[in-house]
Amino acid sequence: MKILLSTFARAVWWGSIAGAAPYTILFMLPLSLAMAGDGEPLGMLLMIAFPLVISAVIVLAAALLIGLPLTAILSQSGHERQMHYAIAGLGAGAAIPALIILAVDGGSYEPMLFFTVPGMIAGTVTGLIWGKWREALADQAASADS
Repeated sequence: MKILLSTFARAVWWGSIAGAAPYTILFMLPLSLAMAGDGEPLGMLLMIAFPLVISAVIVLAAALLIGLPLTAILSQSGHERQMHYAIAGLGAGAAIPALIILAVDGGSYEPMLFFTVPGMIAGTVTGLIWGKWREALADQAASADS
């Protein structure tokens, strides 16, 4: 159980970082450096951390609501492969930001691309890490059965 939780947390962590990195590097880091003269180190730190917090909330929710049910389905079917999880993560990473933008903005496509691409990266990374572990478990179980 400890390995399961550790692997799940690692997948969510790296997926969150992958999803937040483009915003942090391209926008928040330059903004916080521009604020450096204001003497607000806490504000700078919060600005840099903001994309990671948002990304972590979305990645964790997606991993719980999509990833774990997918794991149950794939483990029962005997088709657990890292690629299946990566593709599911890619799809969920594209769909979730798009649906959020549609709900909030009502159909503007420019913000969808702005948020969907990092979402796809986050979902794929999460799926790759989780899927690698699940595939190894499935292969280990198949070897034990043989």
